[in-house]
Parts: sequence; structure tokens; C-alpha cells
Amino acid sequence: MPTATGIKHIAIAVKNADEALKQFQTMLGVGLDASVRESDVTRQRTAAFMIGDVQFQLVQSLDANGRYAQHIKTAGEGVHHICYTVDNLKDFAANAVKNGAQLREQTCRLSDDPEEVARWKATVGPDSVCKNCGIKGQYEHPEGWVAFLEVSEVPGPGVEMMQVYKPEEIPVQYRTGPLDL
Repeated sequence: MPTATGIKHIAIAVKNADEALKQFQTMLGVGLDASVRESDVTRQRTAAFMIGDVQFQLVQSLDANGRYAQHIKTAGEGVHHICYTVDNLKDFAANAVKNGAQLREQTCRLSDDPEEVARWKATVGPDSVCKNCGIKGQYEHPEGWVAFLEVSEVPGPGVEMMQVYKPEEIPVQYRTGPLDL
């Protein structure tokens, strides 16, 4: 049975990324070198920093209906989702579905398998919207292949699964410069 191998990141929904980062820096002494970045692609502001081997993301929606803003309206500021690393996303996702989970609809793909790529290109159009990130149309995720469980099938915050790219698998557009996702 495929299992999670680690935690990639913990995403925390915040009202104001600058203020939240300052609180983490002042109260916990973490994220001292972090800064807030704004993405027009995902319509969010994010401060990301490491604590040990886990990345923490303080995420503020730029839109009132953004996924982090919606989380704050229903649950307050706090952990939105945990991203677990897996060795093989397709196998992991298939096992989760076999055991009753439902994957959230997405417009990024689950693997580099030629059959998966062909299905992805055939089924995702320019008007499709990713239910994970809100991005319109096909896109390559910058860090790895990802999938979310629809409405957490396990207790706690949302569940994201990621098969982190090996260096040769990183899409060309993300091999240099900062990521805009």
C-alpha cells in the first residue's frame, strides 16, 4: 500500500500575510529571512519559510472569494491544508480512491506518464479551472505532481499529496527564477 513519506508544507490561511509573518518572526523567532510575495496567477500573497524540514506558508487571498479567504470566513485563521509527500502520486491517488476518497478536480496533471499526458491534453481546455489553485487552463505545477482530496477524507485540515519532481522532471519554465504560484 502506498504511504505518505513526509510533509512538504503546511499552508496557514491568514487575513494579512505581512502581519502574520511579523508575528511568527517576533513570537517564535522563525521566518526571519522570509518576505511576502504576491502572485497574480493564484491571486494570493504568501510568506514561506522552513522550520526543520517542513515549509510553512502563510497565505492571504487577494480576492474576497479566494480559497484562503473562504476558509477564514468558515473556520477562522489557521491551518488550511497539509501537503504530504509521496513516492508515486498516481499509485497513491488510485489507492485513496479505491478506499473511498474523491480527488478534487484539477487542471494540472498527476504524472509524466504519456497516457496521463494524452488524457490531460484531451480533457483540460482553456476554460477549465483548477479547483486546487484556481488557475484557468492547463498548467504545470512548479514543484511536483499534486492532487487534493475533496473535502478532507481524513480528520483535520485539507489533504494535498505531492510527488516532488526530480531535477530532470522540473518543467522548463520553472528551472530559473522565482516561482509565481
